[in-house]
Amino acid sequence: MKNAYLILAHTNPEQIKLLIDNLDYLQSTAFFIHIDAKSKIEKKLRTYLGKRSNVFFVADRIKVCWGGVSIVEATLKLLRMAYEYHKKDTKVYFHLISGMDFPLKSNVHINDSLVEDYGVQYIEYNRLPYKGWSNNGGIDRIKYYWLMDDLEQKETYKLYVIQKELGMVNRNYSKTLPYYGGSQWWSITIDCARYVLYKTKNRRFIDMFKLTYCPDEFFFYFLIIRSGKFNIVNNNLRYIDWVSGPTYPKMLNMSDVNKIKLSDCLFARKINARNTPELVEYLINKIGD
Repeated sequence: MKNAYLILAHTNPEQIKLLIDNLDYLQSTAFFIHIDAKSKIEKKLRTYLGKRSNVFFVADRIKVCWGGVSIVEATLKLLRMAYEYHKKDTKVYFHLISGMDFPLKSNVHINDSLVEDYGVQYIEYNRLPYKGWSNNGGIDRIKYYWLMDDLEQKETYKLYVIQKELGMVNRNYSKTLPYYGGSQWWSITIDCARYVLYKTKNRRFIDMFKLTYCPDEFFFYFLIIRSGKFNIVNNNLRYIDWVSGPTYPKMLNMSDVNKIKLSDCLFARKINARNTPELVEYLINKIGD
């Protein structure tokens, strides 16, 4: 089995190098990196990584705006690149991670645990409306127009309020279709990746979510879950703290170590190695224990 890591990145090239160094495993691992077009870290990151035959950069980079469909577009670019590289392989997991993630287990553990249950899609989701989400349980993220790639968040929220008052509804919203939402980050098999890429050849599936709020948190689940084709475990294997704050998700630090140790997760986010180098050092030293 092989592992393809799809990395969405925009900052901290030193941390991305550490991430790749600690996930690189024999000849079975490849890395595909999309750097936000607004970022200027690519040259430095290439210098840090040197000439590695298993690291690839998306050339046609996208300007990523938080909450916009641009994140979906960047993810699809990564998935297409990784699939083209692996399309002759039979067993591959595609892991969507960020440059601020870090492994919690050794590569042997990650590989062996995934081989044992190969064929499972690891995604975290809930049927919408979900009481843990704002905006009418997440439904309003799809039901109304959100110009996240064009306006500041405050301005597009004002537009959302006006639409509700006027009774306007996004023309792509359906009262009958089931919608699912969850964590942006997932691990899927090559068969699932092939299906997603096939379905998104038709721009209609992307345009349906073009003017929604944080479509990266439901676009892929709309395709995968509704297909009924795949064995899905409602667990994305990531340790993410959405409760403690003060930021959401929480930027992890050494106070989170005990909770991390008790989890069965393979990866953790969100970590800033510049602010908490001691946590990254701890994880590096403890990987495999």
